[in-house]
Amino acid sequence: MAKVKVNPETCIGCNICVNTCPQGFEMDGMKAKVKDPEAACIEAAAQACPVDAIIVENDSATRTTQTAGAAGSQRNAGSRSMGTGQGGGRGGSGQGPGAGSGPGGYCVCPDCRHREPHRRGQPCFEIRCPQCNTTMVRER
Repeated sequence: MAKVKVNPETCIGCNICVNTCPQGFEMDGMKAKVKDPEAACIEAAAQACPVDAIIVENDSATRTTQTAGAAGSQRNAGSRSMGTGQGGGRGGSGQGPGAGSGPGGYCVCPDCRHREPHRRGQPCFEIRCPQCNTTMVRER
């Protein structure tokens, strides 16, 4: 059984986890909270979180994802862990795609699907959709 938490200091209230996994997450004010840690879509929501606020710790072996913004991230089997494991959960080695996926790609609105080219140095989650004012996410 996996332990699932949302880091309230990191969560930006974007609703992506709720949209990805409504069985597993719900909003509590402006922050996400775990509704059902056993929901089958928990891992997908952790993968979709633009700020790595979802913490998934598996009993058999805790696997971590470390992010370093635009520097890239290290992904190990898709689970998220912050504040534990290597490097305290921050400062990955730049392997693979992640929250900082490099200069190309698009920022996309999860609600209305508006797309605009990603601007290097400005994380998509800091941009509001010009059509519906929802927080944008990076298209992977």
